[in-house]
Amino acid sequence: MSVTRGFGLVFAAWDLIATRDHRVVALELNPGGQWGFVPGHHHITTAIVDHLEHSTR
Repeated sequence: MSVTRGFGLVFAAWDLIATRDHRVVALELNPGGQWGFVPGHHHITTAIVDHLEHSTR
């Protein structure tokens, strides 16, 4: 089971960093994360909406 689903979520925005030794470390997960600042974010929005619509049926 994923951490996101473990919290009962179908979507979460993760804040991640890469360490100097190339490990990826999770800083937080945000169930209401924002992505509007990402250029071309329409594709992200569409994918999330599609996923949420299909996961609640």
